[in-house]
Amino acid sequence: MALAFGVLLLIFLPLERAFPAHRQSIFRKEWGTDLLFFAGQYLLWTVPVVSILGFLYMNANALPLGWAREFVAKQPLWIQIPAIILISDLCVYWFHRWSHRNPFLWRIHRVHHTAEKLDWLAAHREHPIDNLLTRFVENLPLILLG
Repeated sequence: MALAFGVLLLIFLPLERAFPAHRQSIFRKEWGTDLLFFAGQYLLWTVPVVSILGFLYMNANALPLGWAREFVAKQPLWIQIPAIILISDLCVYWFHRWSHRNPFLWRIHRVHHTAEKLDWLAAHREHPIDNLLTRFVENLPLILLG
């Protein structure tokens, strides 16, 4: 977690200082709250999320998608990788839009929108279930298509 935090800090802090949308202190009022959300994502939720995704991936062969997996496997990596990234991004985009419209999803997603000041760390403010569902949707194409 410290490595991920350090890398993100080294990348985004200078960018936010060089190109600020709004000037604000690095250690803004809600910085500690967002740091706890960041730590929770990496310390508490990484193992359950990876375990669930791994279980789904290992059991995806039971689904009747052999033809799709075979088709994808026959494509060169230079096609597979951008295609999976594009499909995953589209899935996350539409899930995020749905999270704003569905009353149940909004109840857990709105945590993400409670930050009063935005920066790279505020982006990690997510309800654990919202994080789990987003990671699931993000990885679903890879799980289904191998």
